[in-house]
Amino acid sequence: MGDLDDFEYCEEKRTKPGKHRCMILDTKLDVSSSGNRELVITLQISRSPLKVNHFIVFNEFKNRNVSRLFDAFPSLHRSTNYMRWKGAIGAVELAEGDNGYMKVKRMVPEKQAAGLPPFQMFGRQDIWEPGEEEWPDWPDEEPAYEMNQLRSPFGNP
Repeated sequence: MGDLDDFEYCEEKRTKPGKHRCMILDTKLDVSSSGNRELVITLQISRSPLKVNHFIVFNEFKNRNVSRLFDAFPSLHRSTNYMRWKGAIGAVELAEGDNGYMKVKRMVPEKQAAGLPPFQMFGRQDIWEPGEEEWPDWPDEEPAYEMNQLRSPFGNP
């Protein structure tokens, strides 16, 4: 009996082109293939394992492209310190690229993204949205230890 005798085909679920909420995971400076400096922004797509890189090349279109980014990610408040952009939530429109992979077609301004569902990390089902309800009811459990059982690394007084 082989290891794959109980194999069942499982089709991979793909993220579809269109508008999606996303979160900035990382930002870094790099050099483009044309030799220009560029800002590489790694985006996590909502409810998907997909991560997409978006590039802002420092050329004559830099100001326009950064303005579109600020429109799509209003929490950035026009902050030019790109190292502090991590965790910002916004929206993008994805399209299928020439090689079959998803790419950012455009940044979606917040007014146009109002109808999109809120951002949710892939695989998480326990997202609590502020304003929806009160804090979730956590079970009343006794702590696993008593405070007098804790030991300080510097010795107990």
